[in-house]
This record gives sequence, C-alpha cells and structure tokens, in this order.
Amino acid sequence: MRPELRDAKVCNMSSEPDMDNISQESAGSIAEPMLVQVVGAVNIVMYRRMYYAIPKNLGPIDLHKESVIGRPGVRVAGSLTGVLQALGAS
Repeated sequence: MRPELRDAKVCNMSSEPDMDNISQESAGSIAEPMLVQVVGAVNIVMYRRMYYAIPKNLGPIDLHKESVIGRPGVRVAGSLTGVLQALGAS
C-alpha cells in the first residue's frame, strides 16, 4: 500500500463509519490523522475535529508539521458530509 499520508491511521471497517455523529470529545481526542474514506484520487482525512480532502497527487503530507490549507485541490470542512459536498461527491 502506497502511503499517501505519513502515520495516518486507516479505518478498516466492514460498514461505512458514521463519522458525522462522532462526539466532539472523541473527535478532539484524535490527535493523529485518520484516513476515513477515499474518493477517487482524494483521501478524506479526519484530524483535530476537521475533515480534509487531500488529493493523492500532493504526495506524502505530515499534518503535524505542515498546513494543507490553500494547497491545490484541498478542501476542509467541519464534517464528513461537508467535505464531500465541497468535493461534489455527496
């Protein structure tokens, strides 16, 4: 597996996770980037209560050390639904 995000944790669940209904306390405790979905050539990552749509062609990104906001193709939202809508993928 080609890592698109260094140190990202992947949700391997048999059913779709309901990430929009995660509690604020739980979301705040996720200190590591977590890959929650892949939409075509874009990784959807949850990190520090925000959802990031990060194009794979940006290469490896360490969200602890660099901001992706403003980079080409990146979308950010406060919910999974919001970031999918920003991508036009919902």
